Amino acid sequence: MKICLICADHYRPLLEDILETRGFTLSRAATLFLVEHSHPIPEHGVSIVFNQKDMSQLLTLLDNISLEYTEKKKPKEALTGHLLGQKNDRYELIGYQDIIFLTTDMGDVYLRTHKSKDYRLKEKLYDLEKSLQSEGFIRINKSTIVNMLHIHEIIPWFNGRLLLKLTNKEEVEVSRSYANDFKTYLGL
Repeated sequence: MKICLICADHYRPLLEDILETRGFTLSRAATLFLVEHSHPIPEHGVSIVFNQKDMSQLLTLLDNISLEYTEKKKPKEALTGHLLGQKNDRYELIGYQDIIFLTTDMGDVYLRTHKSKDYRLKEKLYDLEKSLQSEGFIRINKSTIVNMLHIHEIIPWFNGRLLLKLTNKEEVEVSRSYANDFKTYLGL
């Protein structure tokens, strides 16, 4: 947020530092003015007049303005219950319930839907693992996260591994290093 500072020269460095650490940008073209008492008040814009005795109140006010401004500038919360997937040059919102699993290939992350469509994602697999854990998704190997709702059958496999048969007829393997967490998640 742009702000114009009008004050005595000996206060200027301190106030400039205070303003910059709170996310304000100093600009003569601003419409918000911070004016020390006894200095002329601009005729246009909004002026905050302060006295050196009321510095703590000024800091509280600046914190509140900065917080309010940064909250408004934050990107909107991501749509919950969906991921944004890319197929060719188009983007599509895919509901969690439609996702069978997420996997990596050559550094890119893809999701597979119940319609056997693959979509590329911008997120990294480890970020998705954290955010989707509470939605019924679990990591089963180094490169795959599976939606528990789409597991049709669990088969004990070789060397402590598990084989999952999914609702779309595909099979994915739970590696040994993830098998214990997977079993614990299921209560086995």
